[in-house]
Amino acid sequence: MFITLRDVSVTYDGAAQPVFRNISATFPQGWTALLGDNGIGKTTLAALAAHTLEPDAGTASGSRLRARP
Repeated sequence: MFITLRDVSVTYDGAAQPVFRNISATFPQGWTALLGDNGIGKTTLAALAAHTLEPDAGTASGSRLRARP
């Protein structure tokens, strides 16, 4: 099963710029790591994949993300 984000945009209330604008990504089943500097949207991307955050535009579909500490 895949997690697919298609043309996703997210802007938080009061933010001057969107966190994401028109991004698309597909994550295959299995382990995936999100790496990057602080504040670039790793948690937002994980929330979209877990379906705990709905995008302002675009679609997030597929299995729900399961995270392990």
